Amino acid sequence: PNADEMVNALVASGDTIYAGGEFTNIGGQSRNYIAALEATTGNATAWNPGADDYVNVLAVSEDTVYAGGQFGSIGGETRNNIAALDTTTGGATAWSPTPNSYVYALAVGGDTVYAGGDFVSVGGQPASYLAGIPRKAPGTIIIKKETRPQGGSGFSFSQDVDGTGDFSLNDGQTKTFESVVPGQYTVVEDDPSIAPGGYSLTGLVCVDSDGKGTASSGDLGTRQATINLDPGETVTCTFTNQRLYEVYVPLVLR
Repeated sequence: PNADEMVNALVASGDTIYAGGEFTNIGGQSRNYIAALEATTGNATAWNPGADDYVNVLAVSEDTVYAGGQFGSIGGETRNNIAALDTTTGGATAWSPTPNSYVYALAVGGDTVYAGGDFVSVGGQPASYLAGIPRKAPGTIIIKKETRPQGGSGFSFSQDVDGTGDFSLNDGQTKTFESVVPGQYTVVEDDPSIAPGGYSLTGLVCVDSDGKGTASSGDLGTRQATINLDPGETVTCTFTNQRLYEVYVPLVLR
């Protein structure tokens, strides 16, 4: 491969050798600090995340290459000192723990990436020189309430997103769940006919911000939103209620 500067890290995955270091040319191609090499020929593949500074350590798990170093951008995104890179595209994923200084050691175990280095915080939280970081970037779930006509109140919900229990919303209000571990969750509206004034659920729409994976959905019959939260995405589910009007037919005496 004939790198033009020091190679700090090597990791093998199938027929590919991933290299990180201080080089800007390797395997016969211009590659800034990180590259993928064919194990047989030593030639650089088309994979090219392009860091802006040294890569000190690499780890591979499934379809992701984890890189640690002293860079500020890699894979086409701002990523401070650590990043997760797609093995196909080389693009940085949404995973962005942001240690406040250089990373020199990485290991992947189960759902955790272990990082060691000069840092004393990760993601704004204290972590002196060693940290265990969840592999999947957390996401956000937003539940919105709309009523027709406006001004409805007292709509209650059950949920399994976190351990805080049931909640209630009025027209125009939202409930936001932050730092949610990716996975499937449900939010169910209680019978809206018992809300003050009486309502029916006429709309339940969930929108996934990334448009990837399994789409989230709403079921009017069960009043349940099924939320499939991908790493780093935001899912917004809007529950819309219509007021139940009673119709009075006047009695006409002849």
